[in-house]
Amino acid sequence: MAKLVDEFTLSFTVTSNGIISTSFVNCAQYAMRDRPTGHCRLCLQNRLLCDSHLMPRATYGLLRSPNRTNPNPVHITNGKDRVISSRQIKDYLLCEECERRFHSNGEDYVMANCYRGKNKFKLREALLRHIPMTSKLGISVYKAADIPEMDVTRLIYFAASIFWRASAHHWRIKNQIINISLGPYREELRRFLLGGAFPDTACLSFRVSKLEGFLLTIRTPASITEQGFHRHSFLMLGLEFLLFAGKLMPQGYRLSSAMPGGLVLMSERADDAMLQELGRAAGSPITSRL
Repeated sequence: MAKLVDEFTLSFTVTSNGIISTSFVNCAQYAMRDRPTGHCRLCLQNRLLCDSHLMPRATYGLLRSPNRTNPNPVHITNGKDRVISSRQIKDYLLCEECERRFHSNGEDYVMANCYRGKNKFKLREALLRHIPMTSKLGISVYKAADIPEMDVTRLIYFAASIFWRASAHHWRIKNQIINISLGPYREELRRFLLGGAFPDTACLSFRVSKLEGFLLTIRTPASITEQGFHRHSFLMLGLEFLLFAGKLMPQGYRLSSAMPGGLVLMSERADDAMLQELGRAAGSPITSRL
């Protein structure tokens, strides 16, 4: 028995739902895998690195469609290029401690509450049970603090982690390279992810889709340069996240944001526009809402 205790570690994981899962990890074999030692991009410590993902690994299983000729997820990269592939976007980037930090501070919550199939979209269901602060021109605005199921802190952390990952490394899938330039905000986001303050001249917004169904598509982080500021965005499983950064960013973006504004958006008009955009990029135009 002592030998078993030496060779194996019982790992307990508590999910955001309070569910406890356990797994045995063979420490000796795990350490001997072909994992490099290097500087973790987040904590900057020299440690054994994990095969880190740009988008959550669990996303890929949810986006496979066995009913299609090619069941693999459609990746929209750089805002316009289409890649259909079973390959996951990953590379050696983070140490185990920082991987756990990303999971517990946001990723596990998002994956438990995002679109997970027909009639399985907890965040959308939570919003629809509440009356919005305001609803005009097809846009509904909710105050996150009024919705107990809405953990805006974890949603913000998750989004910040994806934007930071996309800027901290050049990710590859087939012949596509995914990388966004955040300038000085990359370092500010890195510090935020380690417990520091969110950048003063940036704001983060997210929108929950109102659609009953959803395209099996990932839109990886991409950027657009506006007049005096930058807009970065990504889309996955019914959630669209946007990061606005720059000293000349219009005040309206901050007022309607999740960080620092504490607001969550739903927009049927944005849903329709998004379906058209993704349909064109994926090569299968959508003529009606799902």
